[in-house]
Amino acid sequence: MDEILPLKPSKFSFQKVDTGFKVLMNGTNVSATLMLLPDMRISKVISELPQPLHFTTNFASGPSGFLLQSVKTGAGTSDLDKWDANFTYAFQDVQGIQLPGGVTVTAFATGEKWAYSLADCEAITGVKVEARALNQ
Repeated sequence: MDEILPLKPSKFSFQKVDTGFKVLMNGTNVSATLMLLPDMRISKVISELPQPLHFTTNFASGPSGFLLQSVKTGAGTSDLDKWDANFTYAFQDVQGIQLPGGVTVTAFATGEKWAYSLADCEAITGVKVEARALNQ
């Protein structure tokens, strides 16, 4: 999956549910259901397009908010489909900003683990990004 959010115009539907929110996305090459916690953290996604995929997330409290702790992924669109891999993240403080310091990928089928680290990082602050609607 090369994209998480759709790149082209899409329809979104937000529904309040007991666990937070259910977001339905439909559009060109995207069809997915996202489950959000009340504080808007993504807890689970089931995607049919651009490819069948499901994943769950876990977050940890960080010094300035939540940090993505792990993502468990699998092919297919059901909670009953097998899980393929788990991504576990470690963070590092770089100039007061929490950046990924490492990720460990575990393949469930084989138990193999791959560890990657990120070093020599710099944080740049004060960058301004502007976004406008296409019709403006």
